[in-house]
Amino acid sequence: MRIIWCPTGRDLWFDLAVKMQSESLAEIVMWLGDDRHEKKAITQFPGAKVLSLDATRWQNQTVPQTSSAQCRKSQLWLANDWYPIRDIATKLIDRDDKEGRLSPLEREAYLHELIFWAVSEIENLRPEAIVLAEAAHSTQQYVLQAVARVMGVKVLHFVSWPILPGLELRTSGEGPREFADQVAGERTSFLVSAFAEVDAYIKKFKDGDYGFEPRYMKLQSDAAHAGEGRLLSSLIRKFFSTLRLLSGKHRKWATARKALIHAQSVIGQSKTVGAKPYVYFPLHYEPERTTTPDGAMYRDQLQALALLRSIVPDEVEIIVKEHPSTHNQRMLGHLGRHPRHYKALTRIAGLCLLPHTTPSNQLLSGCVAVATITGTAALEGAILGKPALYFGNPWYQDCPNTLRYDQKLTWKDILQSSSSSLEHIREWLVATLTSHVVPGTINPSNESYFSNWYTNDTFRTEEFDCIFNILKKALLQQVIENNQKQSLKVNGK
Repeated sequence: MRIIWCPTGRDLWFDLAVKMQSESLAEIVMWLGDDRHEKKAITQFPGAKVLSLDATRWQNQTVPQTSSAQCRKSQLWLANDWYPIRDIATKLIDRDDKEGRLSPLEREAYLHELIFWAVSEIENLRPEAIVLAEAAHSTQQYVLQAVARVMGVKVLHFVSWPILPGLELRTSGEGPREFADQVAGERTSFLVSAFAEVDAYIKKFKDGDYGFEPRYMKLQSDAAHAGEGRLLSSLIRKFFSTLRLLSGKHRKWATARKALIHAQSVIGQSKTVGAKPYVYFPLHYEPERTTTPDGAMYRDQLQALALLRSIVPDEVEIIVKEHPSTHNQRMLGHLGRHPRHYKALTRIAGLCLLPHTTPSNQLLSGCVAVATITGTAALEGAILGKPALYFGNPWYQDCPNTLRYDQKLTWKDILQSSSSSLEHIREWLVATLTSHVVPGTINPSNESYFSNWYTNDTFRTEEFDCIFNILKKALLQQVIENNQKQSLKVNGK
């Protein structure tokens, strides 16, 4: 089976590709991923077109040479979802353009050049599937898989569970989830540990000490409580950060970040929460995969808030809190937020912007409902018995007490969606783990975050075997489907 392979920097993804090719399960026709694998991939897969995401050609918006695209698939340009695809791709280009060098006209031309490149590659390489370690959030991977999907190519990617090292394989952002192999016993020890992790996670809510903290936020918050070694390391980083500010690029970034902080301090309100009923909407850090592309057609948070306001009664407020990482000097929040963003927020009636220092658990416990694009706050609200509305494609989709946004939704629908108990949510988490989740992490930072699971080779072996088996099952099923389509075509049906 001819596939395009899009890995992250973990060696796991390189080793999986080697095994798939050695067992004749897959022929790698293109490799588009982390640059740390580039030299190995060129040697291991001599027949493949190997491209690195971090190569200079991408950073300079130079698209690799390929033959001219025939553009035979008219649905590529007429498909109903093509405009959202272009919108997301444009947002990803904004993320790549860290110095703001591209004009709107150049950005548009670059996007079309990428699209024609992707069309040509799909036409020439004739892949039967694209496998991504995670949802594509680089411009090149995103455009390639979006074009391929519209042209009828199977696209598979993994979705990670942030509360434990587990992965689901999905055929698109919205699912369906692939079923893990129930016959083999490779997942037995993983599931025992995963169930214990779920119980520990839920217990935090019973004890009042709840809230999931992503790895990058934990690293930032730990800096405030660091020991002597960590403080020395922080001082060294601060020294080099000062040197970096001598460059025009980093001075520009620092200025943009200060403007963001100032804008929020002027517009943000400090108020007593709870005087009126409210819906809690914590903003996502941007640029990040959780909104683009996981938010799909609702990746724009201002748009989502406008849609939320159209449902929520006038007497109910919408409380918005900025993400703590947006203003952090170690992050790139200035690429995903403009100071006018906050002014635009307050143009929405009945919306209150609170400082990012406001405790999330306080806002969750006092709200009448939670809303987010894909944030874990919705799951936390659901566990607390709150109605939880999500707009995108989160890992917890379909969980009890959560509801996906739909244009037909009413406020009554939202309020009536939280009838499930905490035990029902636990049962859903356990059932989903059992049916769909295999052990594993996507990238090196996830592996570091869950380092206590990797204390010996047992988990690594279990992880490798389970990911390989679920991929094998999905790819073999695709071969059967392709053969059936070909047979129908030959028979003229």
